[in-house]
Amino acid sequence: MKLEASCDPLVQRHELKNGVEVLLRPSKGVPAVGVMSSVHVGSRNDPPGHEGLAHYVEHLTFRPVPGFTPVTDLYEEAGATGMNATTSPDTTDYYAIVPSAQLERAIWIEARRLALGRDLVAEEPALRERQVILREHTLRFGQGVHLESSQAVYSALFPSGHPYRQLFASQDSQAALTLADARWFFARHYRPERVRLVLAGDFEPAAALALAERWFGALPARAE
Repeated sequence: MKLEASCDPLVQRHELKNGVEVLLRPSKGVPAVGVMSSVHVGSRNDPPGHEGLAHYVEHLTFRPVPGFTPVTDLYEEAGATGMNATTSPDTTDYYAIVPSAQLERAIWIEARRLALGRDLVAEEPALRERQVILREHTLRFGQGVHLESSQAVYSALFPSGHPYRQLFASQDSQAALTLADARWFFARHYRPERVRLVLAGDFEPAAALALAERWFGALPARAE
C-alpha cells in the first residue's frame, strides 16, 4: 500500500502487509544505495534499572551466531562502506552503503538480522559484548562528571515520569544487563510494525519495493 507523500516529492512511502514501512528515494547520482533499517525503539524504552539495554541489543545483533555468517562479513563481501548502527532515544538505526548491484543482498542482510532474533547468541559472546559497551561508556563519559552533568540537564528539562528524563545508562546498570534481558527486549520491541526500511540511491523504485516485499514482507507480524 502506498501512503501519503512526504515533504520530499521524490520519496515514495509504502507499508507492507506486516506493518513494515518502506521509504524509497531514487537518485542516479552514483551507482550506490544507502540502506537503513530503523527500529522504532531506543533508550527511552529501557526499563528502570536496565538503562543501556537498547544499546546492548544493538550491539548483540552484530554478534555471530552458530551456523550463520556474521553481518559484518556479509556486508564486507558485498563491498559495503559506512556500515554501522546507532541507538538514539527513539530509534535504533542500522545502515550501510552498498553498490547498486548489491541492493538485494543488503535488504536480505537487514531482514535476516530481524528474523534471527537473539535466542541463538551464546552467553560467552554476550558477556564479551557487554564489556565492549562498558568501554564505550568510559570513553564517552570518562569518570562520571560528563554523565552527571548531562543527566542534570535532562532532569531539568523534563518532568518526573517523562521518557526522556532518564536516558543515560550508568556503568552499574550496564554491568547488570543479561542475555535474558536482551532476548526479552528484542522479542518485545523488534517487531515488523515498528520497522522502517529506507533506501536512497541508484535503484528502480518498483524493483526495490519488490525486493522489500520479498524479504521484509516475509517477517511474520507478531501477536501481542
